[in-house]
Amino acid sequence: MIEKLKDLAETEKEDLLRFLRELIAIPSPSCKERKVAALVENTMKEAGYDEVVVDPVGNVFGRIGTGKRRILYDAHMDTVGAGDMGLWEFDPFAGKRENGLIYGRGAADMKSGLAAIVWAGRWIKMLGLEGDYTLVVAGVVQEEEGEGAAIGEAHKKGFIPGMEDGRIDACLLSEPSNLELK
Repeated sequence: MIEKLKDLAETEKEDLLRFLRELIAIPSPSCKERKVAALVENTMKEAGYDEVVVDPVGNVFGRIGTGKRRILYDAHMDTVGAGDMGLWEFDPFAGKRENGLIYGRGAADMKSGLAAIVWAGRWIKMLGLEGDYTLVVAGVVQEEEGEGAAIGEAHKKGFIPGMEDGRIDACLLSEPSNLELK
């Protein structure tokens, strides 16, 4: 299976990077994530997620499976503003690609994490890795201004598909951490 995943990652690399660059190209300061949410929602649907929903505040949830173990992958869709555009050495929304790196507003915090978890769900579907688990991939709004509030409300109000009763067994935040488990 590891070899299949490596082969798929190599085959899909340019598509994943294109998706990341599309995310970066959309300015999404807190409370203005709607266009990023639409891209995430459509990408999840195209990838064959079992269910894709947008809750009343704009969080996007993609569910795969209905198994006993409940896993939540979480990334926020908003970024801080770009500030004075004249201070940038390049267009912060171009998704500049240079020397194997992607640059732009939100590239590290956290559109790369968002792209990675959306693509993880895609690959789970492509490789038929569904099992006795429920995986929900969440694109969350307003984290930069209200850290955790939007996902907290979705959890409390039962908006997370497959986890309506509030039980989550494990959660992965794709917030950058210098490749350290936090």
